[in-house]
This record gives sequence, C-alpha cells and structure tokens, in this order.
Amino acid sequence: MYNRFSRHSRSYFSSRRGSALGLFVLFTAFFTSLFSLLTPFTPAALAEGEAFTISESGGSTTVGENGSTDTFTVVLDVQPSTDVVFSVSSADENEATAAPSTLTFTSGNWDTPQTVTVTGVDDSIIDGSQTTALSIAVVDAISDDAYDGVADQTVSVSTTDNDTAGFTVTESGGSTTVAETGSTDTITVVLTKGPLTDVVLSV
Repeated sequence: MYNRFSRHSRSYFSSRRGSALGLFVLFTAFFTSLFSLLTPFTPAALAEGEAFTISESGGSTTVGENGSTDTFTVVLDVQPSTDVVFSVSSADENEATAAPSTLTFTSGNWDTPQTVTVTGVDDSIIDGSQTTALSIAVVDAISDDAYDGVADQTVSVSTTDNDTAGFTVTESGGSTTVAETGSTDTITVVLTKGPLTDVVLSV
C-alpha cells in the first residue's frame, strides 16, 4: 500500500514539475522575444550598418554654374526612440549649395525619404568641372543617443563650368589714330573671365 502510494505520488509530482518547467521555458521565451522587440537599438548595433541610406537621383549628382539643380534623398534604416537631426553642408559653397541645411527624422517619419536639393553656383572663373563634397552628419547634441556613433556620409557633386575664355579690346575714343610727329593713342585689354593662372597676351 505504501509503495503504491509512493509510486503514484512520485509520478504525480514528477508530472507537475514537468508541466511547470515547460510553462517556465515557454514564458521565458515569450518575454525574451518581447523584450528584444521593445529594447531600443544600441550604438553598437547601429555601427554595424550605415544606419541611414542616401540615394542619388540617376545614381550621381551633377549641377551647372547656370544654376541647374539635382537631388538626393536621405532615410533612416532603423526606427529611433527620439528625433534624429542631420546637418547637410557643402565643402565649397562657391561651387554648389544644398538645401535644406538640416533634416529631422522622428519615430513617425523615420522611413520616409527626405529630399535635398543641390544647386550649382556661377563663380565667373574658368576652372572646368569641379567636384564638391556634401557632408551629411548626425547632430549628436539634439539627436537620439543611439545615433551618436554613426559615421558621416558624403555625396560627391560635380559642377559643370559655363565660362568661356576670351578677352576684350577697347579703343579710346572708338578708334586708334597716331601721327608721324609721335603722337599716341591707347587701347585697353581685359579678360572676359577670371583665369586660374596667369594669362600672357602678345601685342
């Protein structure tokens, strides 16, 4: 009698322990998955990727000194907990400018691409096509801390020159007349565009 009761007791409590252990494992797995979904991304996790993506229209960015424009877009790859603010700046605003100068992403619009417009600037110098770097950088002080370690990205902008080399000759009084007595007259010479180096003219 005792042995039969003992066997049944062991079987009963073993079954209860097995059920409890199964429920414990199940609940642990559930809450672990839930916690991973609710836990914000860490700087280390963001550092593994770019954290934000830049897409250039047509695959490159080219503008002209005549004021023509081109565009690119910026979008976050990861939803932030708080706002993420980017600065957009040109290394040479005498060649190309970018607008707007800041982009703000929130937890609501993080996956909507924002457009930056690049405009060429006329510099009146014969310098050929010039390349300018635009920097897109996280403003750490007012952005989600998880993005503080994210590296800057750059867009290379080519600005096409619209200046043509030339010079203008102007005669004083509209004509040039001298006499055998040694009288003189003058002309003036001026370049139509600024050169990068010296220009020597023979007369």
